[in-house]
Amino acid sequence: MGSDAPKMQSKKTIIILELLIVIALALRILFSSTEVIYPDACTYLSISKSILSGKLSTDFRGGIEVVFPPLYPLVTGAIYIVSKSFELAALIVSLISGVLLIIPVFFLARSIYGEKAALLSSVFISLSPVMINWSVAMYTEALFILLFVSAITVCLYALGKNNYVLIFISGVIIGLAYMTRIPGVILLIILGGWIFIHSIVSRVGSKKMAAMIALLFLGFFFIISPYLIYMHSFFGKWTFTASYGSIEDVVMEEGVETVAGWELLEVEETGKGFYEKMTHKIFVNLRHYSYMLFRMLTVAGLFVIVGMKVIGKGLRGRESINALVLLSVVILYFLSLLLLPPSPLIDERMRYLSPILPLLLILSAGGVVTVSKWLGKFAKGNSLQRIILPVTVTIALLSFIPQYSIVSAGLHKPWEEKRPVDIRKQTGIWMKENLPHPVRAMSRVPFIVYHADGIYYLTPSTYEGVISYARSNGIDYIVVDRDIDYNLRPKLKFLFTPRIVPKDFKLVGGYTHPVTGEILTAVYKIEK
Repeated sequence: MGSDAPKMQSKKTIIILELLIVIALALRILFSSTEVIYPDACTYLSISKSILSGKLSTDFRGGIEVVFPPLYPLVTGAIYIVSKSFELAALIVSLISGVLLIIPVFFLARSIYGEKAALLSSVFISLSPVMINWSVAMYTEALFILLFVSAITVCLYALGKNNYVLIFISGVIIGLAYMTRIPGVILLIILGGWIFIHSIVSRVGSKKMAAMIALLFLGFFFIISPYLIYMHSFFGKWTFTASYGSIEDVVMEEGVETVAGWELLEVEETGKGFYEKMTHKIFVNLRHYSYMLFRMLTVAGLFVIVGMKVIGKGLRGRESINALVLLSVVILYFLSLLLLPPSPLIDERMRYLSPILPLLLILSAGGVVTVSKWLGKFAKGNSLQRIILPVTVTIALLSFIPQYSIVSAGLHKPWEEKRPVDIRKQTGIWMKENLPHPVRAMSRVPFIVYHADGIYYLTPSTYEGVISYARSNGIDYIVVDRDIDYNLRPKLKFLFTPRIVPKDFKLVGGYTHPVTGEILTAVYKIEK
């Protein structure tokens, strides 16, 4: 590989990048809100609260202490010291991470296609609805994607100059990605493999190859070792997967294919053998993730194919090798998703595919520039030549429209009328201030219980299940939310009509509609 080090940017390029960063930040602020949207965000925010109390675990889910990758809660907790709001602190982490993603994407794209495609890749990142969504979500994704792409970028620049320090830094960034989301560890294997290939192609010698691979792993373990030691003290054994369970547990879990199964309204078939289960899981996931990836790219996917033309030189050119690295990360990461438990939820599939979306957008940008050059040859000397690139870019950007339909529900829309108060938050605050602690409550989603600083349990789907589950787990309250439970817990609809509620439940709080009087949220004490 030739030298791939960052070069001094022209003043014009710097101005354009700065402008893109400003535009990206403005768009993300426009669609942002401090309302908690994603259920898992409640767990990460609870860990942030626990960190300020001196521990990296939380008992928010079911009263059992769990440990999740700590970097996002740690950074959120640090910003909370200034912001005095956990939700705002988490939002700031995501906003900054989402905007900063433009920088590694620019350098990564430039190392393959040149400056024009690099700027176009930055435009795609700025305007991609999926990237905007994660930038305004109180979730790990924006930080994880930033670290995921940055690790690849730094490693490729390190290989371009045989720079041992940058190799070490790349390992550190992979470690930080792993401490944000466990799948980040896959980069350690992939980039380690490419260091091996680079050493053979560049004939740097076995000692230098071993040194670079060792430095990559050393950087990784250097940054994560305190976390591994903490998990060993917490679990009493060495583990890489924290409270998610072993890799074998994740691979063997069957998951569910339907929303009804996910909502506990139907029971999945069991009794299949290992081979049958695994084959079925792989094909279900292949169908789900392929379709979701198509929706995330649509026409831009065609430009991705064109962009792969650069790999035609194989291992003979710096640009083609860098493109092959991107392609290998996309393929191997995608294949790893096929082993996960199937989920019928669109949000889940979109979330797991999002880390490779920036890499695909880089390939797409390269394809746009390539197509424009091809068409430019036919229009040479023609007045149409000037509009070929803008038209091609517009076509690629229009293909982002389906992305918006995927993430629309999670985005704050400033043009829509908002409720005067966040009733979930206010209901939770009322519980926190008026009910004895610890508040042990079941709900279909954890938002209200999170705001109550309570312990959350998932509501069963039937009245009998609720009573049995409450008595066996010492649960004192059930919380219902009309926007959620009315449809997802149909056998519990009676809880929205207090006059027909059984004597096992006593209404103690909640919100009603100011005009219709309908129950919007309700807190019931479960009589035992």
